[in-house]
Amino acid sequence: MVSNSMEEIIKIKCPFCGALYNAKNHSGIENEIVKCIKCNQKNKFSNFKRVQPAVTGGVAKRSSRQEEITTEKTVYGPMVHRMEENPLGRVRLLGRNITYQLKPGRNIIGRKSSSSIADFQIDTGSSRLMSRQHLQIEAVKKVAKGYVHYVSLCRENINATTINGESLLYKVDQMILNPGDIINLPDAELRFEIPNEEGTEIL
Repeated sequence: MVSNSMEEIIKIKCPFCGALYNAKNHSGIENEIVKCIKCNQKNKFSNFKRVQPAVTGGVAKRSSRQEEITTEKTVYGPMVHRMEENPLGRVRLLGRNITYQLKPGRNIIGRKSSSSIADFQIDTGSSRLMSRQHLQIEAVKKVAKGYVHYVSLCRENINATTINGESLLYKVDQMILNPGDIINLPDAELRFEIPNEEGTEIL
């Protein structure tokens, strides 16, 4: 079979588990959703790192670990099918087996209190490090995309809050959540999930 120039074979690396795959490049692939066949996590193709093989003396060189991973499953053919629509996500309170199903629009997350107006109230015991209205996740429906989930702080002077280790700043940061993202609040850790996601498979 003769290879088309638009379907060159590229190597990508899963941002979650680090698995390496060969994939056939094609127009529009950057905006498509990819499911890692090793860890089953899904993300945009653009978040998968392209890997260039190291070259020593004109000969491509790769580690034995890379060899081991790529020989487990080599991926060719169409990389993905498009997701028709992203469903509403949820957040899981790690260590306590509690989940909160997000609703369209604003979802306020904060410390449990009799005077709190937060949609998802987290019991922090006697600790007051988390604010009563600490974080908001806004679920916005986009045409032909489904729901996009934006996360930001509710107000200034809130104790340290991070997304995947990156600090979230008031009125500066509004991050888009992807499945598997970890939200570190004072006294609590949340994981963003897409329940019953009708995602796409790598073929």
